[in-house]
Amino acid sequence: ATGALLSQLPIFFLADRFTSTAQYRVCAVTLLFGAILLGGTSTFPHLPWPSAFVFGAGGGALYTLAMIQVARSRSGQPVAALTTLAVSAYTLGAVIGPFSAGVILDLTGGRHLWIVLGVVPAIILLMTFTQLPNQRKVN
Repeated sequence: ATGALLSQLPIFFLADRFTSTAQYRVCAVTLLFGAILLGGTSTFPHLPWPSAFVFGAGGGALYTLAMIQVARSRSGQPVAALTTLAVSAYTLGAVIGPFSAGVILDLTGGRHLWIVLGVVPAIILLMTFTQLPNQRKVN
């Protein structure tokens, strides 16, 4: 939670200065870095706290960027339905994520959790480099 809270101020200042694509890339790389830190905890037992901080910063910033994108995508129109949908998707992830992590911990003893936690940020990062032909740019 501390990382998520502290990531809000930089996102606030950078939101109008950089494209949303660049910001999503930074968030995805931050989340990947947090997952890699988590992978090193078996060798360096002091890494869980920095990993949680970095992961929280990337996830908190990603949530904020999603809300900004929802607001920008419907300029001048009511955004309540889209915001509700985005929050619902985020909340669904918050419900499924811990359950999935628990299953992975049970099956692997935690050795591969960091790899699984890196999959979604890797997908987000790849998505920032691809764009469908009919997709409208929202910056």
